[in-house]
Amino acid sequence: MNQTSFLASLLKNKGIRYVISGSIVVLIIIITVIILGIYFMRPIPNMKLEVRLDQKIIYESSFAIYRKNHSDSYDMIPEKSLSFIFNAPRAIVWQGYKDDDEITAIDQKIECDVWLAGTDSDLLILGVSFMGQNSCYMNTLHIVHPGLREESIIASGLVIITVPVDEKLKKPLDITQKFTSPNHEPRLVIR
Repeated sequence: MNQTSFLASLLKNKGIRYVISGSIVVLIIIITVIILGIYFMRPIPNMKLEVRLDQKIIYESSFAIYRKNHSDSYDMIPEKSLSFIFNAPRAIVWQGYKDDDEITAIDQKIECDVWLAGTDSDLLILGVSFMGQNSCYMNTLHIVHPGLREESIIASGLVIITVPVDEKLKKPLDITQKFTSPNHEPRLVIR
């Protein structure tokens, strides 16, 4: 009996057919589980937060996000709020938060707080407030979709941007330096 006829006789045997077809089914199940595992366990990007005034970066930070299960809401690591102070190099007109517009003076100290205000299965909601001289100029929300660039205009020329850390932000052509008050460096506040 040659090898070809021996192989043909084995394939005609029902037991061998069931073993082969069962092996193929098991292999398909294993491949499916691996693909689904890779999809659901894929890393969620760290996000970068930038605050810009007239195209100049006045604050930048990054934060990690995660969710325990695919159906859970996102959360931030660590669960902290960000706070920084800057001196405005020009007057800023704050519109839409109060009935009357407010205008901050040149070189006025302004404090910004950013915190996790809420979550959903596909987004984070950051609370953002800008305060100074016993007044809150703006209290608003910024939506973060993990892995996507998002931008919120707070006041004319004042923008909050979130973007995945690995994505390069377009740097403005006239960027020369980050500016903060010399006595008030950006800081992280644990709440």
